[in-house]
Amino acid sequence: MPFRGTPSDLTSHILESIVFARGGAKMVGTDAMKECPGVAGEIDFLQQRPPRRIVVFFSIRNDVAYQIRWSAAPGDPLPPEVLAFAESRLCRVL
Repeated sequence: MPFRGTPSDLTSHILESIVFARGGAKMVGTDAMKECPGVAGEIDFLQQRPPRRIVVFFSIRNDVAYQIRWSAAPGDPLPPEVLAFAESRLCRVL
C-alpha cells in the first residue's frame, strides 16, 4: 500500500489492525529483520478467540509499505521457510 509515514506509524497501523480486529490479540514481541536494507521487521501476536499465533512481517521501501502475515496454532514455531520467504520478498533491493 502507498505509505508516507515513519516506521512507528506503520507499526501502529499494524498493531491497531490486529489488536482491535474481531477476536482481538496481544502483541508478544517485535524484532528487526537484520538482513534487510532499509526498514523491515516482524511483530508477533497471540489471539485469544480463536486461539492463534499471528506474525506480521513488514517493510517500507520507496514510499510503499509491504506486509506478509502468517498464522498458526499458538504453540507452533515459525517455520524457517516462512522467514526465508518473508526475507526474500521484503528484503530484496529494487
